[in-house]
Amino acid sequence: MQHQMENRVTDTISLERLRPNTIPLYCQIGEQSYREHYLHLWKNENPESYLNDSFVPNTVKRELDDHNCAHYIVLYQKRPAGVFKLILHKAVGHYGESEALLLQKIYLKQRMTGLGVGKVCLDFVCQLAQEMGKKVVWLDTMKKSRALPFYQGYGFHIVGETQLPYQHIRKGEREQYILVKEIPLTNPSAPPSS
Repeated sequence: MQHQMENRVTDTISLERLRPNTIPLYCQIGEQSYREHYLHLWKNENPESYLNDSFVPNTVKRELDDHNCAHYIVLYQKRPAGVFKLILHKAVGHYGESEALLLQKIYLKQRMTGLGVGKVCLDFVCQLAQEMGKKVVWLDTMKKSRALPFYQGYGFHIVGETQLPYQHIRKGEREQYILVKEIPLTNPSAPPSS
């Protein structure tokens, strides 16, 4: 499936599909956003093991070559505001790969929270999932995350639990919820229900 290189979502928010020449920017925004929100999870506030798995150019370049991954840079008033990464076909629970899309990462700069940017990103992801014929979008979030009520308010519900696999996470900070949102199927040729 071909995605547009940039999607103007609102007058102020756009989503730019990652390209080889924007990998350094993606890594810089991702690392900055992660550090602004999640240092408290790590012993000595040192998330290097996670950042080295997620936001180094060689890793992102390999992921960019994987047709099952889709990375986006989020722009607010044409300035970098955050990043997100999708795994286009990833099973969860009783939903197979062809039925489920994983929002694997979404990180927004701290000053971008509360401006509606996260909702716009979720709207885009759910619309993409619907266009792909997916039944669900899913994600993991920390049990103690301030984002949990946001996701639940958007229609995600808890279906399971998991843990961060990294060794240097503080005790009591490893636990995550698995959240799923059902995607309504659209069938324009179906007769209206009475």
